[in-house]
Amino acid sequence: MRAQSSPAAQHRRGIRWLPNQKGAWVMVVVPFLSGAVGGGFTWQHIPLFALWISSYALFYVLGVWISSQRQLRFRPPVIAWGSIGTSLGVLNLWLCGALVPWTLLFIPLVSLALWAILHHRNRTLLARSIEVITAGLMCLVAWDAGTRIHGPFGSVVSDLGIVPIASITLADLPRWGVIPTLLLTPYALKAVAVTVALTYYFWSTIPFVKSLVRERSSHAYAVLAKSAQWVGLAAAVIAWACKVFDWRMPLMWGILLIRWAYFSRVAHPQHGEKVNARQLLITVGIVETMLSILYMGAALA
Repeated sequence: MRAQSSPAAQHRRGIRWLPNQKGAWVMVVVPFLSGAVGGGFTWQHIPLFALWISSYALFYVLGVWISSQRQLRFRPPVIAWGSIGTSLGVLNLWLCGALVPWTLLFIPLVSLALWAILHHRNRTLLARSIEVITAGLMCLVAWDAGTRIHGPFGSVVSDLGIVPIASITLADLPRWGVIPTLLLTPYALKAVAVTVALTYYFWSTIPFVKSLVRERSSHAYAVLAKSAQWVGLAAAVIAWACKVFDWRMPLMWGILLIRWAYFSRVAHPQHGEKVNARQLLITVGIVETMLSILYMGAALA
């Protein structure tokens, strides 16, 4: 969902310190917010969210700097966000040390994303998919942070839900382990189901949006976009039948299928009318933002 700005475009607009793609911000915020709501909001979510946003901003400006052949004028945002991210990382390590095992899932994803940038493949479906999966996993991380206070974690963490990394001893490691504690609790099924549902939804928007503008002439992307909507609807019906989600989830995918059909027709007019790609993207962005909020509500219901 995030389009990497070219160095030439950056030069015309000036150096950006934050990504300007609204759809990408929705993809970054909604999974985290879903996890915080699902697991129960705590004050720990504040520094954790700050770390997540600074990491996203760092990844963006790092991509711009690398794409510009490492020009000096694009380096200040990298240094600034790198410093902020490092400071917040240390803070979160101290306040939320028990969440460290989640980094084992992020390291390979971030490494692949950086590889895609270095090889100028950050616009590919693979690169976009990695970004979506990374953002989706933050739902589990935020959920875990919340359940440590409101869930059955009293024997694992302190009463305040804080586990300073310095307080972890060798005797604690067997129960602390390398597997995030959330996955060993009754909260796991709901948390994983919501994460998978959100991740797949945001992933389905990749071929959907590409088939409307950048890959409008690609039959493969058109088929992929259509298939993604039908697979989502089928999975939602199965999840409803298995009582993983209620009726709101298949209803949402029915709405998403209708929205795909409508915008596909707008992007491919039958009488050869010219399509205003910019206006189409703006309209799709507004609609997707509203649908993302509704989808989050359906997933958490």
